[in-house]
Amino acid sequence: MITTGIDMSGLNRGIAGLIRRAGIEAKIVVSKETSELVKTLVKISPPRNPTKTRKTIASDIRNRFEMASDSYWSDQYAKTAQSPSGMRWYTFDHDFLRGVSPVNDLRNASVETLDKLRWKVNKYGCQVLPFKHPRTYQRVLLSQTILTRKSTLNALVRKAQAAVGRLKAGWLVSVFVGSLQLSGVNLPPQWVTRHQKGARGRFEDGRNRPTRPYFKITNTARGISQSSIAGLIRAAVNIRARAMATNLRMMLSGKKKLSDYA
Repeated sequence: MITTGIDMSGLNRGIAGLIRRAGIEAKIVVSKETSELVKTLVKISPPRNPTKTRKTIASDIRNRFEMASDSYWSDQYAKTAQSPSGMRWYTFDHDFLRGVSPVNDLRNASVETLDKLRWKVNKYGCQVLPFKHPRTYQRVLLSQTILTRKSTLNALVRKAQAAVGRLKAGWLVSVFVGSLQLSGVNLPPQWVTRHQKGARGRFEDGRNRPTRPYFKITNTARGISQSSIAGLIRAAVNIRARAMATNLRMMLSGKKKLSDYA
């Protein structure tokens, strides 16, 4: 129903039990359990706390780039002559002579350019290099981070923060197009469903097969991988397997009506 490489035996036993022992139509069971599994996947997928995640994103991006106000750089950097090596030494203080390589000077770069570089630069950003002939009173700080404008960096932060919830939305593609309907509790929050247009995923609807109906969903959100998501899927499958076993016991004992299932 979800992916290969995951133990689906518990989930399949639950589905078979609801069909054979409770007498519920196979297509109804597959529809209901896939919908519940989708809700579970959305709930336990990252992030759990969107507010905290947005703050982390902002901090991470600002650590990866060297932010400078336009006025500061017009006064300090632009007046500095380029050295024979290509370096621009823009200021100094008690500890360091500070410079930025021209290849890392992207103050005029677009948000899209910085977004591509975001995952390629070291988040620690700076390397302290000694002179060839060591001196006791001066060291060199060669910035390895990308130099950019404050306004551009803030725009990149806003763009990245706006994507929070898109990974969760990848599970909901079939819901967004109306193939599955979600109901009851634990419905996806608005900060997830607002990504309907940009959700990345696909599904395969085999519920009308005369034997062994199925519904397959795939999440293809940016950054998602089988190795990183396997534990998450396994947890969701186990949660639904236990829930189905509980539902079946309650139905067979009369504590829950069959009509309440769908």
